[in-house]
Amino acid sequence: PNTSADVSGNKDSLKGHYKTGGSKELKKAVDSLCGFTADKYAVSTANQFKNAINVLSGAQISVPERISYKTKELSLSLMPGNQTVKSETLLKYFRYCLTPSGGGAQKQGELLCVRRSREPAKGTLDLPGGFVDPGESITDGLRREVKEEVGAEIDSAEFLFSFPNTYPFSGHTVHTADAFFRCRISHPETVSAHDDAAEVCWLPLQAVNPADFGLHSVRRGVEKMLALAGIRPTT
Repeated sequence: PNTSADVSGNKDSLKGHYKTGGSKELKKAVDSLCGFTADKYAVSTANQFKNAINVLSGAQISVPERISYKTKELSLSLMPGNQTVKSETLLKYFRYCLTPSGGGAQKQGELLCVRRSREPAKGTLDLPGGFVDPGESITDGLRREVKEEVGAEIDSAEFLFSFPNTYPFSGHTVHTADAFFRCRISHPETVSAHDDAAEVCWLPLQAVNPADFGLHSVRRGVEKMLALAGIRPTT
């Protein structure tokens, strides 16, 4: 993770934890520093890690969902499913899974959902989003709505598809075009319910059931999203 580690040897540093409590205490300190719990850790120098990656060139990995991610520091594109990758791509995949700006390792392959607190479809699942305000671009509206509903900042947004739809509003039927994006957010562990979201939850893609989403267009979008990820919906 993009975080600094004290390795000075002081009592509260990583070396200090190892000196006082051995590998068990060191693991606790690293878990706390990284913000998640790992089953095992391996320690190596940069050259040892690079050599290990080179040895693993041609290894097969299983990608749970399509990845199309690009920042100044990292660019990675992978389709879902089992595939053989070169050492350079494998290293990028490791970095992608472990970077907080990429959603965090603990949220890889999960979908952020909200439960609607208002009609229509009150009490059912929904995706963070809403209407674009006058003068906004669709991506500006996306970023604002996600911030308002779950308190999250979007790092990257990839347009997937859109559907025509109608939405009841103030006694009128409003014709809309619902657009769906695959987004990555900073600090997924800090999301919380705001605005018209009663609660938020992370769902593993394999556990997502489109029937739990009350709005027809959103349900249809979830079905297509799962299909793009190569996942058969839960029933």
